[in-house]
Amino acid sequence: MLLLPCAPERLGAVADRHHYGNSVSDTFALPLKSELNCNILTSMENRLYLDNCCFNRPYDDQSILKNYLEAEAKVYIQKEILNKKYELAWSYMMDYEVSFNPFTDRKIQIMKWKNLAIADIDESGEV
Repeated sequence: MLLLPCAPERLGAVADRHHYGNSVSDTFALPLKSELNCNILTSMENRLYLDNCCFNRPYDDQSILKNYLEAEAKVYIQKEILNKKYELAWSYMMDYEVSFNPFTDRKIQIMKWKNLAIADIDESGEV
């Protein structure tokens, strides 16, 4: 199972409370790619790339309105990825940036999303 940082009532799951820095973040379990009935989308217009800042936004101070709204948007997008409305794209840059995350538990949870990505873009001269 994959743990997504968010408030459980927003996605209808039971959560455990976890403290991150000065804020409290809820988590809930997501199925792994192997547990999903994967209906692959074929249109590039449904493919999204979430950068490292997006994945870390739910860990930021949620009493700041901007952080809260961006975290809510990110969680909504992740829910839609799980519902197959959008596809997740990943990249070598995400691997690189996440490797520098000083919080091991966050790093592990973010990297689990890589398993749900439909595309993993490698470094090339074209990129």
